[in-house]
Parts: sequence; C-alpha cells; structure tokens
Amino acid sequence: MGVVSGLIGAGAGPNPGFGLFFFATWTVIGLVHGGIAWLVEALASWRKPFARLAAGRDAAIEALRERFARGEIDESQFDSMFRRLKDD
Repeated sequence: MGVVSGLIGAGAGPNPGFGLFFFATWTVIGLVHGGIAWLVEALASWRKPFARLAAGRDAAIEALRERFARGEIDESQFDSMFRRLKDD
C-alpha cells in the first residue's frame, strides 16, 4: 500500500511546465520556418527585375545583330550600339 500512495502524489494534477514548453517549442519552430519562407520569397522577388533586365538586354542585342545582318546599320554603328548595351 505504501507504493500506491507514493505514485498517486507524484503524478497528480496537470503540469503547467509541459504546456509552456510545448507552446514555446512550436512557436519557435513556426517562427523559424516562417522566417525561412519569408527570406526565400524576398530573395526571389528581388531577383525578378534583374532577370527581366537581362532578358530584355539579350533581346536588344539580338535585334541589333539582325539589323546589322540586314545591312540597316554599318559596322561602326553596330560596335557603338553593342558596347552601349553591354555596359548597361
């Protein structure tokens, strides 16, 4: 009977420390994952204008090459325009 009475006192009642630990753990996990998701989204949106700029520059260079191939501009004009596009 002494063993039974010892067990009743040890496990009786809720443990507020466990609830606080559970809440804090999942809050930290959520904040870490949310921060990672925010960082990935911020980096992806930061990179989009540069990708569009590079794509536009490549299209302009292709158009310049086509104009040169058709004879619309001479070599000096082509070189000048090409250098300007590459410098930007």
